[in-house]
Amino acid sequence: MLSNSAFHVFLNGKRELLAACFMLCCLIFTGCGSQTEDGPTRYKLEGTVTYDGKPVPKGEVSFRPDSQAGNKGPGGYAAIEQGKFQVDASKGVVGGPYIFTLTGFDGIPIPASDVGEPSQDGKPLFTEVEIKKDLPQGESTLDFEIPANKKK
Repeated sequence: MLSNSAFHVFLNGKRELLAACFMLCCLIFTGCGSQTEDGPTRYKLEGTVTYDGKPVPKGEVSFRPDSQAGNKGPGGYAAIEQGKFQVDASKGVVGGPYIFTLTGFDGIPIPASDVGEPSQDGKPLFTEVEIKKDLPQGESTLDFEIPANKKK
């Protein structure tokens, strides 16, 4: 027979095991936040970003549904590398009106110094740019041209 203190240790161990099993079941049934069969169908998105006619070396394209235009789809982002970006269908768009926000950098790393933080992306090429686009319900290719007058 277990002593009173041994029983409490045994019971506490069972509670932790039960709590861990409950959390695991919750994660399995919710799909860990991934797309389920009941969720919206997402589509691949890819494209290019140029600044002053040249590919943007480094940057980011983020997108969010334009809720004022009635889109309730998912948002996301993609890195720009040598003027190109790509988002797989698993994290892509559903189509409809979106707002894209673009940032671009020269790609020349800046080391840490007394006057500033280091940056692997380099110096900004232009101020943050916002562009609205209406996407089809299917794979999309977008090309963004940022004019030279958008300098930082």
